[in-house]
Amino acid sequence: PEYSARAFSKFRDGFVVGEGAAAMVIGLERETKTHSMTTIAKLSGCSSANDAHHFVHPNENGISINIQHCLKNAQLSYKEIDAIFPHATSTQLGDNAEYLALKSTFQGKLKDVYLMCIKNSIGHLLGASGAIAAVMAVKSIKEQNVIPNRIEKDEIEFSDLNLSYENERAELIHVLCNTSGFGGHQAACIFSKILN
Repeated sequence: PEYSARAFSKFRDGFVVGEGAAAMVIGLERETKTHSMTTIAKLSGCSSANDAHHFVHPNENGISINIQHCLKNAQLSYKEIDAIFPHATSTQLGDNAEYLALKSTFQGKLKDVYLMCIKNSIGHLLGASGAIAAVMAVKSIKEQNVIPNRIEKDEIEFSDLNLSYENERAELIHVLCNTSGFGGHQAACIFSKILN
């Protein structure tokens, strides 16, 4: 396991399957007020697609287009995203495709956006991985805390990625979650801090 689940590392060699589940309650703003519910964050936008590029090989264009649709749905610019929970499978094909998609979408700003690769710590929960990332995104917004990555800084293959290696406080207003699946399935959502 110490040599696996190392997303974006030069030494990545596939993922470790994890176990777990997550759920969250998403409601309309008027309903939360009516029922005096505490609102932790706002779902600003989401998008899903299937590029059907290949049964298992991800396609960076499909990933990038879906993230751009998500940004459009949220009425946000890529410049407003503070952090990303990438799919980050620790596979050569997956990491390379996602890196190229993020690089083209975020252009020169990618180095300023925190990447929080939680599969490095908890493994790949397969169908539950997107739900876990969403819950962790909301938690990071609530606590204004960057979740550290479980790899060493000098291992990173791509020099323009901003991975944190220890608990770090940061202003997180908009956080993007990106997930991919076999057959070209793509899903992305953006959670935002509730501003007064």
